[in-house]
Amino acid sequence: MNGENIRLNGAGFNKWLDEMEQNLTATIDLLDIMETEKEQLKEAWESGAGKRWVAEFQVRADVMRRLIENLRKRITKMEEAARTLSDLENRLIAAVERL
Repeated sequence: MNGENIRLNGAGFNKWLDEMEQNLTATIDLLDIMETEKEQLKEAWESGAGKRWVAEFQVRADVMRRLIENLRKRITKMEEAARTLSDLENRLIAAVERL
């Protein structure tokens, strides 16, 4: 028996986490663009309806930022778990190869 038969797929999990982090960064970038466009629209649309729209947009953008921060914290914890999983995988493979 060799180490090639034991896989916990730690590398695949790490790759998935990297992709999630990239997607999260892209989402933050898009939210930043939307907020910039909001400011440009705010300057052009000075009516009462425009002010209400801007206020509601800001409330929703703030909620999105909080949700994104919570996701970032969870991804960080998952990255820690992935490192632990990868370490365990490597130790198991090394132990099997010593048999």
